[in-house]
Amino acid sequence: MYRRIVVPVDGTAFSESAIPFAANIAHRTGARIELVRVHVPDPPGDDLYALTPYRYEGVTSYYRELDREGLRREWDELASRADALAEATGLEVLARLTRGRIDEAVEHEAEAFHADLIVMATHARTGMARARLGSVADAVVRQATMPVLLVHPQDDAVDVEPAFDSLLVTLDGSGFSSQVLPHATALARLYQAEVALAHVEMARGFWTPAGTATPGQLPATGADYLRQVVIDNGGFPREPRLEAIVAHNAAAAILDAAERLGSSLIAMATHGRGGFTRLVMGSTASTVLARTTLPVLLLRPDPGTPVSLPTNHAHHAGML
Repeated sequence: MYRRIVVPVDGTAFSESAIPFAANIAHRTGARIELVRVHVPDPPGDDLYALTPYRYEGVTSYYRELDREGLRREWDELASRADALAEATGLEVLARLTRGRIDEAVEHEAEAFHADLIVMATHARTGMARARLGSVADAVVRQATMPVLLVHPQDDAVDVEPAFDSLLVTLDGSGFSSQVLPHATALARLYQAEVALAHVEMARGFWTPAGTATPGQLPATGADYLRQVVIDNGGFPREPRLEAIVAHNAAAAILDAAERLGSSLIAMATHGRGGFTRLVMGSTASTVLARTTLPVLLLRPDPGTPVSLPTNHAHHAGML
């Protein structure tokens, strides 16, 4: 499934911590990698090359030349990094320097490259200062039409070979959330990984007890839903583990399940909306990403996808 992978970088070791993950996947699929760097003009705030001659009147030749030097320097660094990666891994690695707003530029290049996966680093910080996902990663997820694998750099694991041997896939009973399944299944096959499918159901009021149940303990509709997911999404390398979670806080329940199951990756769909609408719809995916150190595979599904739910699960749609 993954034949073309885009890795956004900015010249820092932080951003390049995503490269081993992309290279590891590419080794297994034969994918081509494109390193994409978005040029930030100097002085920042204006793309000097997008200005008309009239608007250039207020820009000194010093700043124009400074910006050109920055472009040349960034291109040399990026091309050298791509060449070194290709030589070290034997993979086909391309370099692309572009300009514009970072999220839009990354999405544009991913579309032009016909990428089927974006792999990038993100901060594991919480609070309003990071705006949950972190401004750049959040914006890329909201723009991207393909899955985005977000990784948290680990200071003590720089040289550790990335491996996904246990995947947690979160579902809420909707056709929306299940769109992440083909991508999670593809990764599971690549790594012969164990898969846990977790159906997260919001508790109806604080008087409803939270907890985890096996399929045999579920109401018939819940058990049927999970089993039907397995039937409809064949190709798992082994029989998935099925869990139903009733929770007052979906993000906390997902994080608890990932720790309890020893998961090495969390896969989930997200609305990826911005602004007030996103706050109203909830931000389970962004909260999970902000609070875990695990890689997270996020997909912003086609909003036109019909939602198909068992009757008793209709109130869960749009949770993630």
